Amino acid sequence: MISKLKPILSSLLLLIIISTCSSLSTTSQTSKSINELDICGENGHIDSHALNIGSTPWNVARDSSYIDISPCSTFINSSNYRNYYIPDECKQSHICHNITDKNGHIRSIGYQLKHVISEFGTTRAIYIGSSCADNINYTINLRFTCGNHLGHPSFPLVSIKTKCAIILNWETSAACRQQIPTSSFGLNEMKCYVLDNQNRIRDLTPLIRTNGSYQVMADSKEFYINVCSAIGGMENRCSTLEGSSACQLTTGSKRGFIESVGTYKWSDMKFIPSNEQNEREHIELTYYRKATASEFNPVTKIRFICPRQLSKSVSYRNYPILVSDLDSEYIIEWITDYACPMDMIEQLIDPNTCQFEQINLKTLPKTEFVIENIPIQDRNKTIIMNICGSVSHKCSTTSSADNRLNIVFSSKKVACKNNQGNSMNSRTIIELECDRFADKSTEPKFIRFASDTCEYKFNWKTSIVCPLFEQTNLNCSLVTKDSNDNLIQVDLSSLRLSDSVHRTQSTNIQFLFNVCDRIPSMVKNMKIPKNCQHSAACMIDKANNLSFNIGNFNRPITYNKQSKTFELLYTDGFDLTRNKTVNTRIIFICSTYQVQPVEIDFDGEHSEYVLEFRTPAACPMNPVIGDDCKIYDSFTGHSFDLSPLKSASYYVIRGDQYEFELNLCGPIVDGSCERPDTAICQKELLGQKRKFSLGTSHDKLVYWNSILNMTFTNGDPYNDVNHTPRKSHISFVCDETAGKGHPEFIGESNRSYSFIWYTSLACVEEVPKTSHCTFENETHFIDFSPLSLSMGNHFVLSDDQTLIKINFCKSLNRERNNLVKLCKPNSAACMIQMHPPGETIITNLGEPSEPPMTGFDGDIYFFLNNGDPCPYDSKINLTSSFRMECDRESGQMIKIMQVDPDERRKCTYEFIVQSPIACAQKLTETKFEDCVYTDPRTNLSADFNPLMKTFDYEINPKNPLNRTSSKFIFNICKKVRSVDCGPNEAICFSNVDKTLVSYGSMNQLRVYMKQNLHLRYSGGAPCDKTLLSRRRSTDIEMVCSTKQSNPIVVHYDECLVKMYWETPSVCSLKIPSCSLFDSDGNYYSLRQLSSLTHSWRVKMNNTDNYYLINVCKSLPSATFQQFSKDIANTCGKQSAVCQCNEQDGCTKGFGKVSDHELTLDPDTKHLLLTYEEEILNCIGPKGTLLPSKTEIQFQCSTDTGINGPKFINQTDCTLYFIWNTSFACPHNLVKNDEYRLSLTNDMILIDTTSKLRWDLSELFKKKIIARETRTRDGLVEHYDYHIHLDPNNDPIMADKQCSQAAVCQTNGNGLNRDIGTLNEWQFVSDGNIALNLNIHSKTSTCGRNKLKKASTKIFFECIDSHQQNNKDNESNDVSFLYESDDCEYYFLWRTPLVCPLLEEQQKSSRSNHDNDSNGNGPKQRSFMLPIILVLIMICCLLFVAHRYYHEINVRNFICRHMERLRNHRGSSPTTSDVNFRYQPVLTNQDSQ
Repeated sequence: MISKLKPILSSLLLLIIISTCSSLSTTSQTSKSINELDICGENGHIDSHALNIGSTPWNVARDSSYIDISPCSTFINSSNYRNYYIPDECKQSHICHNITDKNGHIRSIGYQLKHVISEFGTTRAIYIGSSCADNINYTINLRFTCGNHLGHPSFPLVSIKTKCAIILNWETSAACRQQIPTSSFGLNEMKCYVLDNQNRIRDLTPLIRTNGSYQVMADSKEFYINVCSAIGGMENRCSTLEGSSACQLTTGSKRGFIESVGTYKWSDMKFIPSNEQNEREHIELTYYRKATASEFNPVTKIRFICPRQLSKSVSYRNYPILVSDLDSEYIIEWITDYACPMDMIEQLIDPNTCQFEQINLKTLPKTEFVIENIPIQDRNKTIIMNICGSVSHKCSTTSSADNRLNIVFSSKKVACKNNQGNSMNSRTIIELECDRFADKSTEPKFIRFASDTCEYKFNWKTSIVCPLFEQTNLNCSLVTKDSNDNLIQVDLSSLRLSDSVHRTQSTNIQFLFNVCDRIPSMVKNMKIPKNCQHSAACMIDKANNLSFNIGNFNRPITYNKQSKTFELLYTDGFDLTRNKTVNTRIIFICSTYQVQPVEIDFDGEHSEYVLEFRTPAACPMNPVIGDDCKIYDSFTGHSFDLSPLKSASYYVIRGDQYEFELNLCGPIVDGSCERPDTAICQKELLGQKRKFSLGTSHDKLVYWNSILNMTFTNGDPYNDVNHTPRKSHISFVCDETAGKGHPEFIGESNRSYSFIWYTSLACVEEVPKTSHCTFENETHFIDFSPLSLSMGNHFVLSDDQTLIKINFCKSLNRERNNLVKLCKPNSAACMIQMHPPGETIITNLGEPSEPPMTGFDGDIYFFLNNGDPCPYDSKINLTSSFRMECDRESGQMIKIMQVDPDERRKCTYEFIVQSPIACAQKLTETKFEDCVYTDPRTNLSADFNPLMKTFDYEINPKNPLNRTSSKFIFNICKKVRSVDCGPNEAICFSNVDKTLVSYGSMNQLRVYMKQNLHLRYSGGAPCDKTLLSRRRSTDIEMVCSTKQSNPIVVHYDECLVKMYWETPSVCSLKIPSCSLFDSDGNYYSLRQLSSLTHSWRVKMNNTDNYYLINVCKSLPSATFQQFSKDIANTCGKQSAVCQCNEQDGCTKGFGKVSDHELTLDPDTKHLLLTYEEEILNCIGPKGTLLPSKTEIQFQCSTDTGINGPKFINQTDCTLYFIWNTSFACPHNLVKNDEYRLSLTNDMILIDTTSKLRWDLSELFKKKIIARETRTRDGLVEHYDYHIHLDPNNDPIMADKQCSQAAVCQTNGNGLNRDIGTLNEWQFVSDGNIALNLNIHSKTSTCGRNKLKKASTKIFFECIDSHQQNNKDNESNDVSFLYESDDCEYYFLWRTPLVCPLLEEQQKSSRSNHDNDSNGNGPKQRSFMLPIILVLIMICCLLFVAHRYYHEINVRNFICRHMERLRNHRGSSPTTSDVNFRYQPVLTNQDSQ
């Protein structure tokens, strides 16, 4: 892609046949002498005002000659050049020629204007210097021709070198007074080029916009600039500021505040070479708002950087970006080819194809032209040119700005005599000018002939070159506003590929494309078809062996305010299969991970292929702030750590007048400034040699748009009236080749000092790759997304202790293990081999790219490609294959096994993955009843009834088809009623003309999971009128969000509409952390042990040490408040296990909390919770460093487990615990019988299965108060819990918040909170969980989860009546335990009144255990079922006959039960033996 105009070398043929009957002898020429005094006057041909802007003269150089030019006045009379050095020999001259000899001595020659001649539409000024030879003076012929910009003087490409004479050309808009230029031009410009330290021209003229501006990427403001000229056009309000070249519009109101921050009229441009102070050479263009220095004079500095000196990760950013705006000094960095020397950016035109960039000159109606009767040297001549013929001449091309491409042809042989009689090669310039409305039959027109250089010039208006100049105004970023007038900025440049290509994956059709550029001709590991090499998007039809261009990049990025997506439209492709012109629309959707692009559909009406690309690059830019010189962007996963830049003392930056001392992430140590907290110190090298602090040190870091920033304030006062404190700013810019780099001083303005620091530490890693995670065919689908981890990774440990880290559908996560950070950024399978002594070998086994697919054996496979080079064959890369096997029996979430290497496939690592997730699900099995969707794998449900509306939804799409007054009409769970679209239609499209079209029927709804929940309606109206036409359909993606929004249309065409709907209704489908499911649908959850208010204290064996433990959550901060303030806690904030003792406090962490750390042993059905430290802080076997770990095995038990785990032992660096608890027991959600207990209004608890009854009215009669003591920041707080379970009595409290409460939380300071409402309860006893009463609140929302209400759980424990000290309080032994992470409040109620019920629970549990232990599975249960039914019928008859004898004396039964229970348990501890050792702490905000 060309995004700018470039000087180009060509090998095209120009066959010029000059038909004359005369020889090549010199003839007289028509010329007109002009008074030299009028050349720049009112009657002159040159506009002096335009050429006098700037502080330096015009200049040109070649070899050892350096020429300064003041065309309209002598140097001594020009006030602009007073600060520019002019030798004494030249001060009275217009031109100063400086010649350097071999010894380095410089001789200066002054030239004065003597003659001016007008000929062939040019103005030739002759400047005469001192004597050169006998009767010959030094002479410079400067030929002015009219051009579009001020331009610059240059040596002709073809000229005769003589000792005494020099010819210079200058195409400039200042010479257009008497002539008509070939296109629009302006005089409101400044000199726009520099000569570098090797006297090479670096010309920024092509960047000038004669009627527009550039928008700068800037945080929280709109910023516009132009290059070397004023801002123009109607694009923004900055054009109303006369002469402004830099302008900002601040946000805050709809109109904002507009301010000029610089003009080209007061400007300077210079070349800054690379040196010790400046790592990157660049062109610096400075705009001042005022002519003279004043107290407040905004300055804009634009640093133009040549991308040739940069790494690929930086050079793609070819747009202006604001890197600093400290105190009205605006520093902009712009990476552009125009900052490179002109000879460095030349390219060749392909002589065989006549192709330049994406412009194919052979597509012109004809390539040979005859131009007759051209008046040249008093003769009429004919020129015949063929621009795409065979090569027979020396040819080259160059280019200019503003819609013009100059093709230059030079003859190989002498073909002309100039006006001085010298034989020389001729040259022809064909100026191709973009004109969208030009007729295809237009031909080149002759403009002029220059007799001194034998140069012919033609102008050709044509539309064929327009794509080149359209791309000049394009870049890969966008600054716009959303529907709420908020600033939106995005940069897709990171998606532009130079040696690769984006692709979709399908069986027969594949789409290739690049972003904001053409597809590269050379792609690694892939051959690009020739038809695709000059396009931005290409389609490969494998079935028909075709490939063709389906779009070119010639339109800017657009923003869809409704769908909040960004779009690129590639146009002017041609589909060979459809035989018509087509476009390609790419919809970019913001996503945490980058997903492989997918084809959505073909829009037949607008002939558009529509692709969808989910990527973090499409997320609007927002600043991210970090501490400790570190930043982590939780959305994109990018992290930065600048702490390695901290110096033990300071960095030194030396300049001519000042020296700066600087440190990062800490103050300067032993520096020159007196203040100990100084971050940057300025030292004068001359004069008084004073020292100033430029700001105090801190570690706050800000990241925005690929640049890290630090600002230091509160420096030493400046010597002004207000004694303003100095401040400074550092911008950290990515440079992969810089290593740590070093700081550079940019400049000072308004008491503020700016620095820039190029460093590899500011570079982001590649965008993590992802692939689709769903397999689907016509009858089944499998969603593998549960195996795709967002934190942590799967792993396989081989026999030789080789560790392989694995993730599915996305790259490895890098937060947890330092070793994983050594893996390549996009690796989804990484092999880590550790060899003594300390050597670690990392091998990338592949990156995600392909969706799951069917193998030759019929199984489903995941493939990873593009791994490291294969050690057995360096020509190919390592790959990995994962065979996905359905396993419903193991009970494990996933089991990965590595297959022994095959000799035939040494470069492929093969794995077998067994998981219930890999089991295919029939589309017809999806549960969607009564507008409630139930996930059959988890039994979690989403209720869509709240989304059902009385009146239908009406969604008005705006893009991508730009229709107006059209809308989609639909409802949820019922057919459309507001319009007559059909008998049972779910989605209806109302067109502009009010015609109605069905996009799906209620009868053909299927629901499936594909990352998110999708509702798919099919069976709509036909897409077109063909016999075998597809039918229209609708796909609604339901996305979990805390806020309810309206559905938006992401895409639609004649066959498909895609909607995106954010709603809380589907959040209930998300599997909570610290929970899992086995293959039988049993649910395991330890969340009820995850405490916000306390930790479990476990004593070590025979030591004074103990461990503090929490479950799936870090230790509460109150845990550490029991220690003295003098004892420091060295456990991390995320520690879940910490080793402590009373003397030293908590000193060592044994694991931090992270997701996906809970697993299930398929054989024992025990849960295993694993914590691991992020750092290697433990010495393992043979002296190797390992992270400390903790493994807790949870075993299903009849005990609640509130007493906590038991320490087993410590092996190497791992602690082992066992925790017996009823919370580790499975809950079969499908066959759950926990609701067999029901409570009547008379407080009679009934077992609906056994028909047993228990009278609990005595238990619920009295009001009970349980007290909780909390410690926060050393202060003790009390919370009282008022419990009253009898709905027939007066309410607990008069406060309206608790008027309907069964449990009310108070603190004496106005807090009255219903945490359990009367009659919203359920007794639970499923044979595993101890008997408990669950009470849900109808009014109190959980502060940590707005979709959940607070609840209370009361565990009942059987005790003997003589264990209670106070008979009057025999039913009131209630104690508060803790609050869980799910806003559940736990209480223990010890009472003899529940003993009969608990005895039945024990019987049921033992019976179930015996069946599971002695039975042989389903066959035995099936055999026993008839016998069990007969026994139940007999028991029921006996129960009815002897019901009277079933009245039980409760207290006597309790005594017998407790004696039997004591004998059964032996010495095992019960909950009555629990010593609750914790410091509860909970703020009101946490509770609410």
